[in-house]
Amino acid sequence: MARGGPTASAGAVVRPGATRFDERLTLPWGWQALGAVLVFGLGGYFTAYGGSAAVTYLAWALIVVAALAAMWWLGRPRITVADGALSIGAGSRTTHRIELTAVRGAQVAAVRAALRPGCFAMTRPWVSRGVVIDTDGGRWVLSSRRPDRLVEALTGSTS
Repeated sequence: MARGGPTASAGAVVRPGATRFDERLTLPWGWQALGAVLVFGLGGYFTAYGGSAAVTYLAWALIVVAALAAMWWLGRPRITVADGALSIGAGSRTTHRIELTAVRGAQVAAVRAALRPGCFAMTRPWVSRGVVIDTDGGRWVLSSRRPDRLVEALTGSTS
């Protein structure tokens, strides 16, 4: 676990209640713009060298659909804290005794490099902050744009 100034709450008890935290790890606009440039580059190739119009239109359609599907798939994970349960994507776990650590910047890279078997990881390279959660059932490493709010939602504090 990363050390050196992170926000930590040892042995916190999760309190049940309504949805306390909800975040979707969508792709940033810059990455979406890069995807559009790649689509136009590949589409331009098939426009110039595709031969018939049918091949060109089919290539454009497939490239656009594939790019949209890839960007949607990469940005679909959702982190939710509701009713005492932490849900990440399709995984859900009710955590009773947990230790939390919010990490930022270089600490995130160090935590990602130290992942071990059995660790649940939902990290995205475009998110430079995260939370390390040690539970009685294992360790979770999560990317989050708002790690302090996630820690606050998990501990039930309102500071």
